[in-house]
Amino acid sequence: MNAKNLIQVLMYPQGLSAKFIGNKLGLSKQTIYSWLKGDTSADTIHENSLKELVQKYYPDVEKIINETNTIMKKIVMIEDSDWKDLILGLQEKLNLEQFELLKEANLKKDMHISDWISGNRIPILRKKFKFIELARKNNFFYLDLIDFGKQVRRSLKIGSEWVSSEQALNAESNKEALISKENKFYINSLCLFPKCKEDKPIKFIPRGNNFLIFYDEKRSTRPRPLILPKLIEVGETFLIGLGIYLGEGSRNRKPKVTNSEPKIINEAIKFYDLFGIPKEKLKAWIQIHERSQKNFNEVRNFWIKNSFLEKNNIGKIRIKKSSGSALVKPHGVVHLEASFILLQLLIEKLLDLTPKLMHALPVQEVVPFLKGVFAAEGSVQIASSGSLREVRYTSTREDERELVKELLESLGIKVQEYKKGFDLRIHGFKNLLKLVQLDIFKYHPERNQKMKEGFEILRRNLRIL
Repeated sequence: MNAKNLIQVLMYPQGLSAKFIGNKLGLSKQTIYSWLKGDTSADTIHENSLKELVQKYYPDVEKIINETNTIMKKIVMIEDSDWKDLILGLQEKLNLEQFELLKEANLKKDMHISDWISGNRIPILRKKFKFIELARKNNFFYLDLIDFGKQVRRSLKIGSEWVSSEQALNAESNKEALISKENKFYINSLCLFPKCKEDKPIKFIPRGNNFLIFYDEKRSTRPRPLILPKLIEVGETFLIGLGIYLGEGSRNRKPKVTNSEPKIINEAIKFYDLFGIPKEKLKAWIQIHERSQKNFNEVRNFWIKNSFLEKNNIGKIRIKKSSGSALVKPHGVVHLEASFILLQLLIEKLLDLTPKLMHALPVQEVVPFLKGVFAAEGSVQIASSGSLREVRYTSTREDERELVKELLESLGIKVQEYKKGFDLRIHGFKNLLKLVQLDIFKYHPERNQKMKEGFEILRRNLRIL
């Protein structure tokens, strides 16, 4: 036992500074550092004083000195280049966030931890000690942690499993996006993403019939990977959701669908699920008008009862300021958000592919898409007599109006476009009859009832059986 051993115990396991130790002994911190380095030796009186100070924290002085020396020997054996992998391996073994790892190691919050993990900085000796101490406490061998950290860097974590990314494929926008197979249509997942996110290539890891999709980024900001089928079936759920998103989805920020109709929100949830985003990963907030007669609990309970949303999905309820005679939605408007960067990229690409996809499908197979479109942005106009006058589709995007017009006309429905009002208008008994037969507002019950009741009055007025 000597001064150096005692000072190491006080500075590393206990975390005292050289200045604090010096003040306790009536000495300068330079003297403490000199003893720590072995440049000079302490006299017996000061050694005894150091021992008494150690005993305040650790009754068994010999034991703590031996443990400290063991850790110090390990630290000397670790290369500077290996600390980034050791810390990363320790973080992932304990399944902690970066600042949680610091707390577990009895270290104060330190913004440099990201630099330690990236290798841009090396922690000081006292912090190295705390990480090795934490590893010993959890029975982790430091060489195993270094190897695990290296494995983590070239892998993705899916649940509790680490999947190697070394054999990843790149996005291939030049491949055929739409595939016909056994009388069904599929979208090739490799074509649903741009080649890069900024300067980071989008990559795909094959796993059976699925792909894991990701791009490399700093670990603190790496986006969550998506798990997609290699071929996504262009079925009814897909087409309805695509139509709803075309009408109600956000284009310039995180994927979001906004509506006051529970059935539409339910279809949006099913649409997200096709792309590996389960309901529990979705967040919803509700906007109610300040003139609403419903309180917050009534609104929240309505959505929990009438949609797939659960209590954990619903966050804030916000008040919308009055704007003249604006229509008040009794139970507010839900904003359904999916905060996935990769899903945002997917949807952007999917919307670009939509015209090509719709023109490739057989005529009758575009009907679910049109049902989604009209559920989102359709409207029913009733004459003063109560009869159905016309059905409208409104969009400020001319290319989308043109697409919807083409699809309706391919089904034999005549459409008039009013560019001033940004809408398509459908009237005339035969055209309206076809919309009723298609059940065009199936996913918006209120409009559906309004259209069918108005159409029956129109039929009676025209005396058509």
